Amino acid sequence: MIINLQTEQQTIYQLGTGPHGGGYDDINFNNGMVYLSASAPSINPNTAPAIVSLNLAGGNVLLTGILNGNASATNVITGQTETLNLQDPDSMIVDPLGELVMTSQGDGELITVQKPGLNCQNVFVVPLTSQAGGSTIGNTQLNDTVFTNESAGELLVADKDLNAIYAITAPYFAAAAYSAVSVFTTPSAPSPIESFVGQTNLTTGFVTPIVIGMSNPGGMAFIPSGVNLPNFISASARSPYLVRAMGELFRRLLALPAAGATPETKKDLRSWGTNSHQLPGRKRVRRSPQILEVVSGSRSSLSPLRSIRELLPFTAVYAYSWWFE
Repeated sequence: MIINLQTEQQTIYQLGTGPHGGGYDDINFNNGMVYLSASAPSINPNTAPAIVSLNLAGGNVLLTGILNGNASATNVITGQTETLNLQDPDSMIVDPLGELVMTSQGDGELITVQKPGLNCQNVFVVPLTSQAGGSTIGNTQLNDTVFTNESAGELLVADKDLNAIYAITAPYFAAAAYSAVSVFTTPSAPSPIESFVGQTNLTTGFVTPIVIGMSNPGGMAFIPSGVNLPNFISASARSPYLVRAMGELFRRLLALPAAGATPETKKDLRSWGTNSHQLPGRKRVRRSPQILEVVSGSRSSLSPLRSIRELLPFTAVYAYSWWFE
């Protein structure tokens, strides 16, 4: 269902059963694209897409595979390449670096996809462990994962069995990943022996409890302090214009060679950055001169920026200075 936040009109699209034999779970918006996790596969090994992109063109639904369930991925602990077999794709989120982070819940893994859908896409697998679940992969299973992007705020977590939402506060939230966790004696055990909200180390895969005694934690969100919700909702209603334009800018930035833009690329970026860009069926968007200054330069010479990963959030800050004619 697509809800127009300005008109409150609701439009239902039928996605049906995918080639994996199941349905679709989480949805994320990133760089002008829409991504879905393909849940409950009925095939083993899972050779079908576990993450797809969604395009609603002219009322038609187009799903394109982004990551297959049997894709190759780098294990963040061993550094070795392994073949996935994602049997439980579930919750998914965009991390602060613009990467897709998906839980394969029953497998006890997190999957990180860098630059999804591009030729330079990279995939990492994070096997999950905890003190209660031991070293057996699959015993420690995650539902939602969220990222803190401010030092002050609230972590919200829904306990599905208790039909309650809890707010977790702390004097200081370091930038980190937090997850809803259930721990089992074996990966296939019917009921967890422990459930909690934990801080997830994406380098080691180890999950440390911060709030224990949960029954069945599921959905999570992080709300930074000082957010003006009416203004946030109002801005969200205009976000499709911004998201599509930012996605085009990011694609062009990612195409820059490591040594810097060629004269032809600089000319293209300069033209795109200074002129109004017509979005089909939308208003015209004009870009700020600060963006032109960034995208016209070399990646390696953008001091103090040292990589494209640092450039993207820097550029996003200037997105808010764009205005709509």
